[in-house]
Amino acid sequence: MPKNLKDPNFYDELGEALHDLVKFAPSGATARRIAALTSLPYSTLLNGLSRTESNAGCRLHLDSLEAIVAAAGGEAFVAGYFAVKAGGVFVRLPEAGACPDGARARVMQTMAELGALCRSFEHATAPDGPGGEAVTDGELRKFQARANRMMSAAKAMIVACEGALKASQEEG
Repeated sequence: MPKNLKDPNFYDELGEALHDLVKFAPSGATARRIAALTSLPYSTLLNGLSRTESNAGCRLHLDSLEAIVAAAGGEAFVAGYFAVKAGGVFVRLPEAGACPDGARARVMQTMAELGALCRSFEHATAPDGPGGEAVTDGELRKFQARANRMMSAAKAMIVACEGALKASQEEG
């Protein structure tokens, strides 16, 4: 994900998320390029994504959403946004490899994510932490983002391990 594009769970509104998606496109395309790829005038694209009252009549058609997301390379970002809104997490599943070393590496990655999640929980609830006894909204969002990454890593680990186990069954 580009440096300035926040994790999908940090966005409260779809319009705000789409604005940043176009501004900080994972594909590296500029807003002008995205407008050209979607056959929209540049001003129409930007005015349609603007959240200001003066542009209230300049809303984009729903039909253009898929093209905008594709041109920006934001399919996973938008899927993550909607998954968070539904109370879930978007997990891009890896190719199910049959390599035990790959499965081992996934387990180690998942353990690292779990450790980071535990450390963020301890930091947020520490009396001498930034929020004191009260957890700030920022700390809660950071924890949620880490929890989502940990769940994603855990699902990837399961897929990798299942692939290695199935390959082992087929060999034996």
